[in-house]
Amino acid sequence: MKKLLIISASPVAEGNDDTLAHLSAEVCREAGADVETVFLRDYTIGLCRACYACADTGVCVQKDGFQDLLARMHQADGIIVTAPIYYNLPAAQILVPLNRLCCTFACKSYVVGPKKKIALMFTCTGSDPVEMKHIADLVLNLPSIHRSVEAYRTEVFTSCLQHDTCRKNEAYQERVRELALWTVKE
Repeated sequence: MKKLLIISASPVAEGNDDTLAHLSAEVCREAGADVETVFLRDYTIGLCRACYACADTGVCVQKDGFQDLLARMHQADGIIVTAPIYYNLPAAQILVPLNRLCCTFACKSYVVGPKKKIALMFTCTGSDPVEMKHIADLVLNLPSIHRSVEAYRTEVFTSCLQHDTCRKNEAYQERVRELALWTVKE
């Protein structure tokens, strides 16, 4: 049974990103996956200090929610991330944990675990989907991250002007179902 980790990076409970996360979890469970969903708003994760104390051990010196999140990411066979776009960039709620992945490249002996499928879903009011997919490409092709990525796909949901846009848009829901199923397929 595949173990899936779903991460919602939205600060808004039960908004568009949570809708995508809940639907993804439902689809993956129906496909037989063991699913865990985490909401980054429930974590306290400090900013990367660029101290490189992790260079020898791969362990960040900050003791906060990042260690738990990283352990969950390693244990997963696949990861689905939902994140809002604010001012044409992924929200800080997802960028802060990404910055903390410094430990995966600062420590040359860091073990990243098995390769996994990664699905990214961005919600926004009007950002260009091509630009947003390019941002995902830049992040997921960093050598320290890419070595643990089997494959990845990105979907951008635009015109999310209300907190319930994704809950009401059947076309968006179908795209989420397709992406979730892709994540659990062998």
